[in-house]
Amino acid sequence: MRASIRLAILIIAASCAFTDLNAKPAARRSLPTIRVVIDASHDGGAWWFPQGPPPFDPKKPHQGVALADYLKRRGWQVTEVPREAKITNQLKGAAIVVRIGQWGEYEPSEVAAYREFVRRGGRLLLAEGYVRDEEGDSDTVAGEFGVRFEGMISGQGFRAANAGAFKLDFIEVSYQIGSVVVKSPKSTQPLAYLNDGRLAMGVFPYGRGRVVFISSVFPILSVPQPFAKQLFDELARPGVRRTRS
Repeated sequence: MRASIRLAILIIAASCAFTDLNAKPAARRSLPTIRVVIDASHDGGAWWFPQGPPPFDPKKPHQGVALADYLKRRGWQVTEVPREAKITNQLKGAAIVVRIGQWGEYEPSEVAAYREFVRRGGRLLLAEGYVRDEEGDSDTVAGEFGVRFEGMISGQGFRAANAGAFKLDFIEVSYQIGSVVVKSPKSTQPLAYLNDGRLAMGVFPYGRGRVVFISSVFPILSVPQPFAKQLFDELARPGVRRTRS
């Protein structure tokens, strides 16, 4: 009787071991990859320098590579749009778009692509450099969202605003040269001022997405820490955050 019991136990144990060997491991749930599009199609030189004239190659040395590599190290998919390319289909499937500077003019179809991207839930980082007097109205992408940059400003630094839930550390951020924000939507939450008190950075909701604007490209290009981490952590978060004043 005892021998029969022992035999039964061995058979059950062997069956369990066989089942374990053939069992498929539980599938790991992987997070979706964030796709970032860097629109340097109208860059005036900050992103692609020292490359030029066209064509521009993301694989060759350029000032923007520090930011592109930083985002790739986060595990994100990064697409750099070269000068003279048209921004239409490139925005499809992106979660974040970084618009670097503005030179020349966008076509109406490109402006419409930007509008629909943010309206449907995309997050736009609108970075501008200095603006010559005759170019104040040429940034039709910024104008579509109610933002206007003006002037050629240097010798300034950033002063953080009381931004509620959206706080950034500007200790390592260098302004160098840029513009000032003279117009933005009423829903704008200021993020930073220049030392002289003029608005330099803010965020506002638009449709299901949101727009962050900054009046110098250099804080983006130099990828200072922890500024870059805080900024892109916020941009990676879907939905609209209503900040408290």
